[in-house]
Amino acid sequence: MQQRKPSIIENKQPGSTPTQPPQQQPSNQFLLAAQTITKVQENTHYWSEKLKQESKLLTKDVLLYEQLINRDITNREILSKEKEQGSNKQLLARLVGDLKFYNDLKVSRMKTIGLSNAGHYTNTIWGEGYQGYGNGFSDGQTRVILPKDRKKPSRLRDFQISKKLNEIQAYQSDDFIPIRLEFEIEKDKFKLRDTLLWNQNEKTITLENLVALIMEDYKLNNPLLSDTILASIKEQVTEYHQHVFNNKFGYDLRILIKLDIIIGNNQLIDQFEWDISNPLNSPEEFAEAMTSELALPGEFTTAIAHSIREQAQLYTRALYLIGYDFQGGYIDEDEIRTNLRTIVTHQDYLRARTQVTQFTPQILEVSNPELERLDKDRERDSRRKRRQGRTGRRGGPVLPDLKDVPRTFRTPVPTTTLPGGVDFTDSVNSYHVITETINKPVESKATPRAPVNQGSVHSTPVIVHETMGIPGRKRKVVVSHVPGVSCIVNIKLK
Repeated sequence: MQQRKPSIIENKQPGSTPTQPPQQQPSNQFLLAAQTITKVQENTHYWSEKLKQESKLLTKDVLLYEQLINRDITNREILSKEKEQGSNKQLLARLVGDLKFYNDLKVSRMKTIGLSNAGHYTNTIWGEGYQGYGNGFSDGQTRVILPKDRKKPSRLRDFQISKKLNEIQAYQSDDFIPIRLEFEIEKDKFKLRDTLLWNQNEKTITLENLVALIMEDYKLNNPLLSDTILASIKEQVTEYHQHVFNNKFGYDLRILIKLDIIIGNNQLIDQFEWDISNPLNSPEEFAEAMTSELALPGEFTTAIAHSIREQAQLYTRALYLIGYDFQGGYIDEDEIRTNLRTIVTHQDYLRARTQVTQFTPQILEVSNPELERLDKDRERDSRRKRRQGRTGRRGGPVLPDLKDVPRTFRTPVPTTTLPGGVDFTDSVNSYHVITETINKPVESKATPRAPVNQGSVHSTPVIVHETMGIPGRKRKVVVSHVPGVSCIVNIKLK
């Protein structure tokens, strides 16, 4: 016996609206969501079409969502058709096939694991891999490879830096020293050109470790060369003078930085002004911004930063030699003062139009013969400077030549991946595939033409002789022709 629920009788008065419990009132958001779901089920491309109509960007997430909805609807239709057939024979057959596949896979993998533990080679799970080429076989017992057990690309041992030493280095300020390595065959018995920045407050590695890395990068096997490179670096570290930022008078010390950098077959030429008395000027940040704007590789970033610090160090060293106090006062030495830029005023803060091209970066592509010519000119100029030398004026100290801007010309690293590197193997473009066909006619005996049976379906092969333009030398061509059906031509070349 069913129990009837009590009905609610409402007294409706004129001008009043019927009330209803809040949980029974469908919200507008619920109705909108239900309508949207119905539209998506009817048309799987509902959202993409809507975005196109609204001229909005069609993202990959929307396309992926529509693809998933389409697959779900297709799968549901397939299942409903299988159920409507009245028999689940096809569905059961598919499930049994899947179950058999996974059972066979489980047995195969367990067998492979057993053979791997026994030391036998098998390729059931991982396949044959590279078959010993490059990375070796990919099968075998699974194990964890520690960094010390990995296949190392170099002969050097790994540097073990302790956590305490890293913490000490983290609290050290950076003071970069520009290092230039230039060695010639005539003077040093080997050729090497490189530029780098060495942190004077470096605590994690030593100069000896740095030289070992340089020897490994440039594939230098003679151990006597490491002493020559180490002595050159130590000499430049000793001659380094840190710039003191104590400008009381507020005058800037602007110098003209000139860039002439050649890396690979690309040459960067530019010049700009740089204030060496401003502690906020960072050559590294400037180099990153410049290479980003010009779309240059990372090799130019380090070369630009080194060139700025190297030219700034020339002026800092010259100021130290004349006893300058670095407080923004007057500079007595004429040679230094004439190379500094004049004070900028409100009347001449704009550069003249005739100088705009001089202060615009230029990227040039240099050919290999031009690179050899530039290299010879640089070596010739270097020998001339060594012969001449420099003497102090009026018995004073020997100042560095502020007008002598060294050109950065790095020795390419032997690599096939790094930008600016040189691949010493033969280039793929150096090989040209040339296909040539040579016809060699041979003499053949003339064969009389066979009679053709008009009533037969298949005709007898006909021997035809085609001359090659050379008397007495012919080529044999066999033609088997069935009119309206086929035509086969065989050319015999010897």
